[in-house]
Amino acid sequence: SLFPCQPNCYTKIITVEGHKKIFIYSKRRIYAGEELTYNYKFPLEEKKIPCHCGSQR
Repeated sequence: SLFPCQPNCYTKIITVEGHKKIFIYSKRRIYAGEELTYNYKFPLEEKKIPCHCGSQR
């Protein structure tokens, strides 16, 4: 499948002591051994990057 997929995490940029940091939060319960996935929010590209997350979408 191709993006958009159904990632199990999302990102948020937070300023910590004057420095911007990217935090990754879970969107749902994540089980031991499960891969963490999130949308990289790349600008639209001509050739899509294949997604291997296993989403039904």
